[in-house]
Amino acid sequence: MTAEELDEKAKDIINAYKGFKILKNGSKKDKVIFILIRVLFFIFSTAFFVTNVFLDNFIAWAICLICWVCIVIFEYSFQQYILKRETKVYIRGAKKETNFLNYFEEKIESCGIKRSNYNLYINYFTNELNLIKLYKTNEVSTYVTTIICPILISLVIKNQEFEALVVSILGIFVIPGIIFFINWFAHYKEYMYERIVYYLNKGLLLENCDK
Repeated sequence: MTAEELDEKAKDIINAYKGFKILKNGSKKDKVIFILIRVLFFIFSTAFFVTNVFLDNFIAWAICLICWVCIVIFEYSFQQYILKRETKVYIRGAKKETNFLNYFEEKIESCGIKRSNYNLYINYFTNELNLIKLYKTNEVSTYVTTIICPILISLVIKNQEFEALVVSILGIFVIPGIIFFINWFAHYKEYMYERIVYYLNKGLLLENCDK
């Protein structure tokens, strides 16, 4: 196998990990629902910001918050529906990681990559991770999470004591996720490679259990 062929197989694994692309592979109905969800998410996120910063209307603020949470839940449910539909071996009630592993292995096997090849690609992605870590920097994500996020939160709850209390309580569940998302976006490739190695290793563990 040449270096170019190895890279091409690695791209197949990356594409399998990225999963089903709704705008590329989905039906017309899938695309309409996906676009509608994103539009509604943008609308209610904007409305939530406006009701906190420019309006003094608790009812409007509460409605926007409830709608925003519902949209987030609906998007997650829609993603799980797509995963279930596109996975031949979908185990009802199983962990999300288990069903995704089934989907992931189905896709890479269709590209000619079997479990006997997993160690090769584990070493490939581990090597890529080591190279990335040589140039790893955290300045942007650190600045956004420690400086920008607190400023935005202070704008949202400025001069609104009750809303500040509600946001503080909800923040226990929401803010860590937002910070994780920022870090995930800043280090997307690194996280992706680590999770690919995780799923390849898990596939090998299952194979050893079957023997």
